[in-house]
Amino acid sequence: MRALDWDSSNPISKYPIFVVYHPSDPKLQVHGNFAWGGFIGSMTGISQKISLGEKVWLPKAKSSTQHVKMTRYGNPWTYVFRDLLYEATDIKSAISILTKTHRTCAIHIGLASVVDKSFRMFEYS
Repeated sequence: MRALDWDSSNPISKYPIFVVYHPSDPKLQVHGNFAWGGFIGSMTGISQKISLGEKVWLPKAKSSTQHVKMTRYGNPWTYVFRDLLYEATDIKSAISILTKTHRTCAIHIGLASVVDKSFRMFEYS
């Protein structure tokens, strides 16, 4: 799953990169991050165990009096993705990381696991 959440005329789109991380800590996963020069965190990535991507989620209120709560305070989702790529080894460990973090913006997450031979979609906010 991959979709960009801003238009293609954004200057960042001129500097795509693919970085492969080889952590010195053997408990952390080798992984690749698709992003742009200067972008902090991960938007899409793959390790030998999992792969993940995002798509903006604009939740609609069920009524005009109901408000959907989102915040910019907490662990930015791009940092959560970075943590997933470093630490998750299967769906269970990925879900544990996702549920323990203090979430911010609303996004859809596509998460696949080679170990579990499975794929999950999440509405995350």
